[in-house]
Amino acid sequence: MNAATNSATYPHFPDPQVPWEDTVGAVADLVQAGLVRHLGPSNVTAAQLRRAHAVHPVAAVQTQWSLWQPVEPELHAAVRELGVGIVAWGPLGSGFLAGKVDGLAEDDFRRNLSRFDEANLKADNDRYAASRPTSA
Repeated sequence: MNAATNSATYPHFPDPQVPWEDTVGAVADLVQAGLVRHLGPSNVTAAQLRRAHAVHPVAAVQTQWSLWQPVEPELHAAVRELGVGIVAWGPLGSGFLAGKVDGLAEDDFRRNLSRFDEANLKADNDRYAASRPTSA
């Protein structure tokens, strides 16, 4: 990046083996050192957001948000309560709302998401077929 400061750091998917407050505290240390400007946890629950915010002010939460996956009501309430922004990831349903997903490469991160396992992949392709453009 060749930058002295990172605008925001988004710790992804809290590790159940590491206390969440320790992860947030490590990013807070980077903010204090001037290396990062903002903390933005990713893929957290409302409770995790509140715990993070108690350690260090949270600027934004990154969460999956699309027609397919709305923001959970509890998380939406928490971001409003705390004055935290939302950064959407996967606004096109990680590919489903942009077209048919026929298969995934071996190194595709979506292989870790249950909706992309073999059974769900077929069901979801069928479910969202009506949302795809038709050809003449």
